[in-house]
Amino acid sequence: MILIPALFAAVLFSISDYKAGSKGSGSEGAKSGRETLVTEASDENDVGRDTVGNDSDLEEADSENDGEAELAADQTASAESSAGTTGQTPALYDPVQEISFIPASGDGNGLQRSVPVDIDASILGGEAYTRCWAVFLPAEIENQPGIIFSKYQTVTFVPLGEEERLGTGRLWSSEGRTEEGKSGEDGSRQENGGDTSPPAQARDYCAGDRVDGLTNGSAFRVRMTSEDGSVQETDLYVFSCRDTASMYLDTESGSMETVDSDSTKQTSESALFAVFRPDGALDSTGDCSVSGRGNSTWNMNKRPYNLNLAEKQSVLGMQACKKLCLLANTFDPSNLLDRISSRMAAEMGMRDTPQGEFVNLYLNGRYNGLYYLSQRPRPGGSVNIKKLDDDILMANGQLPKSGSAAGKDKTSVKLPKRIALHEEGSRLNKWAYNWPNEPDIDTGGYLLQQYSRYDGSGCWFSTNHRRFRIMSPSYPTVGEVNYLSEYMLSAERAIYSEDGIDPESGKSYESYLDMPSWEDMFLLEEFFAEWDAEKWSFYVIKDRGDPLLYCGPMWDFDHSAGSMIYGTYPETAVSMLLFRDNRHGWLYKLLSHDAFVEELHARWRERFSPMVHNYLDNELETDASAIETSAYMNNIRRANDYDYREKTGELGEWLRRRLAFLDDYLRVEDGKENSENYCRVLFEFSWGELSHYVLRGESLGYLPLPEYGETQIVSQVEKNEIIGWKDEKENVIGPEIVIDTDRTFSPVYR
Repeated sequence: MILIPALFAAVLFSISDYKAGSKGSGSEGAKSGRETLVTEASDENDVGRDTVGNDSDLEEADSENDGEAELAADQTASAESSAGTTGQTPALYDPVQEISFIPASGDGNGLQRSVPVDIDASILGGEAYTRCWAVFLPAEIENQPGIIFSKYQTVTFVPLGEEERLGTGRLWSSEGRTEEGKSGEDGSRQENGGDTSPPAQARDYCAGDRVDGLTNGSAFRVRMTSEDGSVQETDLYVFSCRDTASMYLDTESGSMETVDSDSTKQTSESALFAVFRPDGALDSTGDCSVSGRGNSTWNMNKRPYNLNLAEKQSVLGMQACKKLCLLANTFDPSNLLDRISSRMAAEMGMRDTPQGEFVNLYLNGRYNGLYYLSQRPRPGGSVNIKKLDDDILMANGQLPKSGSAAGKDKTSVKLPKRIALHEEGSRLNKWAYNWPNEPDIDTGGYLLQQYSRYDGSGCWFSTNHRRFRIMSPSYPTVGEVNYLSEYMLSAERAIYSEDGIDPESGKSYESYLDMPSWEDMFLLEEFFAEWDAEKWSFYVIKDRGDPLLYCGPMWDFDHSAGSMIYGTYPETAVSMLLFRDNRHGWLYKLLSHDAFVEELHARWRERFSPMVHNYLDNELETDASAIETSAYMNNIRRANDYDYREKTGELGEWLRRRLAFLDDYLRVEDGKENSENYCRVLFEFSWGELSHYVLRGESLGYLPLPEYGETQIVSQVEKNEIIGWKDEKENVIGPEIVIDTDRTFSPVYR
């Protein structure tokens, strides 16, 4: 059951005059009727398929949180279970029956509205599989919001007594609190000295009226009377926040159904958007298109989206761009991992780090949850490189010299055939588009994504040890793919050679790599124990005229801090060495070069560790508090069965323990690193190994088992449920086992 703290229940609305001034009510509301309220279409009950999209400047899909298809199925089933879904096909809602709440100012902006959402009453402490309404009022819809509706003649609000309310004593405390956390003299909730207690009597409203008493945590029985005298009713619970920006996204069709029902995420729809800052001021607005994104996240009940703005502009203070995305943070109950990691990357000066801000998202008027609105790691988003698309099209007569690929109609681009540049059966693969003409310059810019399994329809190539998707340009030529693949092969040979020099070119790995960016990425990914590191969402940049390969931009850190694709292992991860023991790519091989290790360790001590200490001491609490009320609204909207503050506390504790371990492991005393005093424990899972380091002579203190907070995903439990661990001699071990040398343990299965 969701716990709602007194702080959340104390956020109030003050009262002021209202004059209606908006277009009609929203277009995705829930159907009315207390016993016959319907569930959402294309939302909680939707189950998509795990797919891999091809993102490009001309073809907009994306990949995020890539992993096994079984993970998506597991987490979708889990989400449906927690949401109380019944497995029945949801009925479509009737837009004309909606009730919407709009700003009291009545400024005529038709996007600003909040439509009640139909939820399972069990979320609020009621009986499972019964329905009620929840309305989520954003920061700028306050001061006696207006109500609009089209079907009913009148709508009556009857305050629910304490004995009638779900979750009595939790959603709205009768004790009340002031902004300073004190009760008013009469026990009512107050703000700035004004009494904003719910009205004591029923009130009838016509469309356009101001509504009294919609304070956070208040509850009403809503009676909707039609012209023919028929009455429908339901219970309405009110939630609001004042800490987070609001984003309104209205699609041309008035629904997200076409976007949400496309498992390939290739469907996009035209839309209007508006973003309002928490103080109610309009931040940005315009035309855009919206499409799906993600893989495992796409199968969850709160979906992520890509946005392509019609015009480049700054949103919420971010550097002006056109490519944004709405990250759902489904696998991160704190909602903070992407935010924290990107802030640290920016502070370290890592190039092209995506900027982002939190928003409460309203899709066609209906609250969809708390999202992290971020620049995408693409040209047109956060990546600033020379775009080769224009050069390719111009060389092949498809783009006027004054034109731009970004503004060109996608359907007018005539693509040549995609061809293989390798012999069948070759271990080194290369794919390119067979353009008749090559641009004059092929040295950049390129954006590559390291991708473990990719063999889709886009262009990619393999080196001896890695696979890379070419994310930009969108449709590279034969010459560009040959140049780029050979350049990456040469860099890889230098990295993997014993002396750090490519025997064919005679150049060292430092001649190919921008070392600060590779060192910083190593430290960032290692500190967070980021599971996708050098496997999925891992990028490399090669710009025009620049011989160096830059590691970055950083991206997609929600599978961190012990959250992994096969389960959750925070205790193991707090003392693991990810790259040394679990990821054997370029960053792992760089550890074989003393110069890299020395600079890496110095960088940790001098720059990274002090930065993290400062963040944990001075900024983490601020970041957690800033979205607290929005996070609770999100948990109610998405039926998340956990407490936000508990999860942020767990994250903070994990970050502090992780920092303490790495500080101690890399500590130098009398000219020696303390790492010599640690022993490595390897836990062998069916899908791979996880390392955990223990000071020599100390007990292990835990085991990767549920009683220690370490859990397998559902499919792993069904295949191989782990109930214990055994040592090299098949002896069952306990957490008290003393570690005095490197050890390897294997599971005991049920």
